Amino acid sequence: MLAEKRTKPAFPAGSLILFEMSMLALLTALTLACPQGTPVSGAEASGLESLLDRLAARTAERRQKAEAHWLEQKELYLKAPDQYDLEGFGALAPEIQGPVLEDLVAQLDSQPGSALLPYVGLLSEIMNPTGAEHLALHLPALPLSVRLPALTAVASRGGPKAWRLVEPFFHQGPMQQRLHSMEVLAIYGPVKRCQSWLQALPADQWDERSLSRVLQRLGQRSLPEDFRLPESVRQNPSPTVLTGLLSVWQQIPDPESEAFLSGAVTTLHLQTKTRQQALSVLEKSALSFRWRNAERQLADHLRNHASDPMAETIAWTLHRLDHKDGAKFLLRIPEAEVKARPRDYRARMKLGRLLVDLDRHHDAYKEYQVAIKQVEVNEYARRRVGSDDWLYAARAAAGARRLKDAAEWLESSHLSTAELRQYINLPEFQALLNKQPFKRMFGEG
Repeated sequence: MLAEKRTKPAFPAGSLILFEMSMLALLTALTLACPQGTPVSGAEASGLESLLDRLAARTAERRQKAEAHWLEQKELYLKAPDQYDLEGFGALAPEIQGPVLEDLVAQLDSQPGSALLPYVGLLSEIMNPTGAEHLALHLPALPLSVRLPALTAVASRGGPKAWRLVEPFFHQGPMQQRLHSMEVLAIYGPVKRCQSWLQALPADQWDERSLSRVLQRLGQRSLPEDFRLPESVRQNPSPTVLTGLLSVWQQIPDPESEAFLSGAVTTLHLQTKTRQQALSVLEKSALSFRWRNAERQLADHLRNHASDPMAETIAWTLHRLDHKDGAKFLLRIPEAEVKARPRDYRARMKLGRLLVDLDRHHDAYKEYQVAIKQVEVNEYARRRVGSDDWLYAARAAAGARRLKDAAEWLESSHLSTAELRQYINLPEFQALLNKQPFKRMFGEG
């Protein structure tokens, strides 16, 4: 597993000296590029040489300071690297990477991996792309326990092409190294190449946790629309791998994932969080599916497992997918309560509210019409009807185009203009904002 980076102050990473070195390289290149015989005045030549000399002197001075600082602080750092404040090292980056790398290389044959890890940890914070290339040269000589974090350091500090330094370690060596390299490549390598890399490892060689982490890393990146996971990865039945698959499919729907997703949603022993994520991905992917088998499977699940804690969530998803069994499941209990207690205005208002949420405004209006007639003859009951109940009643009437009742019931909510404005974008009211009294009540004029 890739180690999480420690939180530390942002380092200047040698920005000034890097600028100076860049200028030095640029000026040298320009000098070499001048055609022979091009006249250069004495003043120009003198100015250029002077600038080059100053830059070289500053570079040499920083290198000396970096070497001295490393010699002075090395023992303190190595004694407790996790507690050491790296600000001083960072201020001398990238020059300080030189002596750190030298010490690391000098101890390759004499020190155990545990003694080498602090060097790699420091380099992962302070080295530049040149330092990453130098560290990459010594990767084969590092013990495996040190090589793995070093691979991460090379990729993270080595610039956009650094993944090329890591790729060879994915194709060879112990499986732990190959899996770790794949995880690094999933973060820093080209997304397009990740498809072929995933296919290069046989399915039976994958460690489930490693594969899941690789997929989750990919899910955090911007994936192209045509990105597809290899079938060997998509068909992995492990619940551990499922989490990674969902993170990719959440971003890029896979037309071939329908049966896999519906199976995950209806598997009762899976964690609720995983089932919810699978349901979310299924809903997002529905338009890419060739058939509607997943919806039928979810509807069957509701009929056979009504007590499933996720049944209501599944029903709402089916409703949004325009499958009638979703609303049917949601309405079954409220409708039964109204049928059992027809004079209970609270049961009718509860049913009316659900019907509004289901966009069945005409049916909702009928329920509110009966319920409000019931409370009008009972002052005690009327006082118990809250502002939210009147608001939903007004929404039902507005959606059913019964504008007189909509206005009257909205007035009965006793909500101020400021309170009503938070509902101004509800679709039932949007079409009424150019009409009175709705225009006045919502503060539109």
